[in-house]
Amino acid sequence: MPASERRLRLPTTDDGTTPEQPVVPVEVTDRSHLKFVLLRIVGDFFVIVAGVMVALAGDSWREERAEVVQEKEYLHRIAIDLERSLRRFDTARVALQRTERHGLAVLPAFRGDRSNTNAAAFLASAYWASRPAMSTTIDDSYADLLSHGGLRLITDDSLRGQIMYYYRRLDGGSLPGIVISDNIGYRSAIRSVIPFEIQMAIRKHCEPNDEPLSCAVALDEKLSQRALQNIRDDEKMELALNIWLQSIEQEIRRLDAVETRTRFLLGVIHRKGDL
Repeated sequence: MPASERRLRLPTTDDGTTPEQPVVPVEVTDRSHLKFVLLRIVGDFFVIVAGVMVALAGDSWREERAEVVQEKEYLHRIAIDLERSLRRFDTARVALQRTERHGLAVLPAFRGDRSNTNAAAFLASAYWASRPAMSTTIDDSYADLLSHGGLRLITDDSLRGQIMYYYRRLDGGSLPGIVISDNIGYRSAIRSVIPFEIQMAIRKHCEPNDEPLSCAVALDEKLSQRALQNIRDDEKMELALNIWLQSIEQEIRRLDAVETRTRFLLGVIHRKGDL
């Protein structure tokens, strides 16, 4: 009998029913069906892989877009800090120049020319000539960028290098991050010989932005004359004022240097950062 016509006989019980038989694996001989199954498995595999790759590519694209947004945000914040620093430099320069004008106005009297010296006006200008000026660069955004390891967000190598160079020079002192103009010698000398009551009257009735030798506040005659005499007797007062005026000139030049570099970096950020 041919194999295709053979039938598998199953044993029967006494009542004629077929007992439950264990499942016997049957060898699959249909090659077309096997090929279909394999193709289905391979197809499903590639669909899964493609889906994972698309998802990863989407995540990478979203991450890159987020980093571009972060880069622009940090550059915008640094630009704002630089603009605020420039305004502070302008304020400090005006204050230094005003202090310098008061010092130059009283310098002849320190040298002995007191022919037209009004006691109140002279003491007021001598007092305001000792006023310091202070300006600080603002680096909050750069400090935040460093603390979060965000320098990598600035993709332009040249721009990143210039930003780092600017702030490192400030920290290193070549272009001081904090510009403080204060001469302890003259400030201590002049304020030690002007009685406290007169200093209080000058602060109350005169302003540092008044024209030099223009304050006409009424002062105690005895105290003001004593202050003038103390100034005449102090031979080192003129030297202290000269040193102070030289310091002011140096501070103005340093401010100019900081401002020049700040404006340059600000222009680079606006140009390369497309702000």
